[in-house]
Amino acid sequence: MNRNKHVKNLKIYNKKHKSFYNLKYKWFFGFFNYRGKIYINDSVIELLTILVRDINIHDNIKKEELYDFIKDNVELIELQRDTKIKKITVNKISNEIYKLSQNKKEFFKFRGDLLEYLTVYILKTNKNSLYHEPVFYHKRKNLITKNFKGKDCLVDVVEYNQRDYNINFFECKANYNNAVRSKQFRKKLDYMDYVESKLTKYKNNDEEYIKVEKNILSIVDPIKPLPKGYQNYSVKNLISIMVS
Repeated sequence: MNRNKHVKNLKIYNKKHKSFYNLKYKWFFGFFNYRGKIYINDSVIELLTILVRDINIHDNIKKEELYDFIKDNVELIELQRDTKIKKITVNKISNEIYKLSQNKKEFFKFRGDLLEYLTVYILKTNKNSLYHEPVFYHKRKNLITKNFKGKDCLVDVVEYNQRDYNINFFECKANYNNAVRSKQFRKKLDYMDYVESKLTKYKNNDEEYIKVEKNILSIVDPIKPLPKGYQNYSVKNLISIMVS
């Protein structure tokens, strides 16, 4: 066995030390941590994903219409899930979503941040280690060579099971069907393939190679296929990993 490629020599770090903390306490998400008064659960997650998916900010959205739309969705979710969403939570979400709907740039930025936040929230219930936009090292040396074109890319969320040494990549694309043909997205796919090729060379004590699963998460159902040449990817709607 090549001891140099033993899994103990593989190191994963968040590129930014407080990356998780900063994501958790970003504007809006910090409301869910305010003295426990505003709760996030599966019903709230579904509501938020529906809102950022279905609201058309290119229209001139009136406040009353938006609030009615939110109210209708709250009632439907409560009926389907046989649960209640706290009024304080609905009011806070309604007010903040309306503010966001008045600024396209801020709305799209929030939509991307929300997908990452919810991905972390859903996955954190597992006992695996989670990393937000991490870097990969062999001992103290970066696994990504300087001449690799996508060396500046990062995977949004990485889940590492230190019992069987499997690693899951979760790349978040709010509107996957729009992003799938972009050069930037292909660059991210190239990066994940490259990192996978590096990681799967490591073995554990039982001579088992690390396994890497590559996931693309979105708030929409995936319709378009990945570009040719990219294999072994799982493209999912965020809601699907809540019940998997």
